Amino acid sequence: MDTSILSAQTNLINSNIRLAKEQSNQPSASQLGAQTTEEYTSQDKSKSILERDKERQEAQQDKVTLSEEGMQRLRGEKAKTAEEEQDENLPPHIKALKKQAEKIKEKIEEKQKEIEELKRQGVPSEILEMHMKQLQMMQVQLSEVQNSLLEALKEAGNADPSVMANI
Repeated sequence: MDTSILSAQTNLINSNIRLAKEQSNQPSASQLGAQTTEEYTSQDKSKSILERDKERQEAQQDKVTLSEEGMQRLRGEKAKTAEEEQDENLPPHIKALKKQAEKIKEKIEEKQKEIEELKRQGVPSEILEMHMKQLQMMQVQLSEVQNSLLEALKEAGNADPSVMANI
């Protein structure tokens, strides 16, 4: 029901109650109901079908629907990404290899930033070479973990390359 109709009905009932109190002639509930219904139908008849249809459409335009992700955000939950859902289905040893590869990748990125900073500071080439060797060892380590992960995926029967997407 339209809220304007409800407010009109409420106002009518309140005015009837006030009049009844003033006249000490309290109307019965059925009298109030009949009067409200009469008022509602007279308002409804005065509007054309097109006007009522337009009002209904406007009321529907104000409705908002939320996706499952939106509902989770409203409840304060973190929505799962497609990658997280995919990772849930992986065996534990593959999950562990994937986490290990991600950690090594993060360390490589940190080392690269550190080397860039050392270059900006003008550090001697011997120190830079030492850091470059550490970086190369990390990259070899990452490569080995990635190969192990690929082998584990093949053994598990999972040929989906998207598992390796962020590594």
